Amino acid sequence: MIELMIETWRVPGVKPHYLWSVWEDGKRSALSRPHPSLDIAETDGIDYVRRNFGRDPDRVTPI
Repeated sequence: MIELMIETWRVPGVKPHYLWSVWEDGKRSALSRPHPSLDIAETDGIDYVRRNFGRDPDRVTPI
């Protein structure tokens, strides 16, 4: 199973930023750089999975 997690990082006084991580069978296999929005992070993460695994993730989980 391939899961794409979208993480929101918040620091007081700073705009939140969003990172994606790819988990393959319960182990993290990739982590992104920060993105300015949830939508951009999700799109970039899905594109990464498609390029590297040849398919869409089984699940996308915002955390």
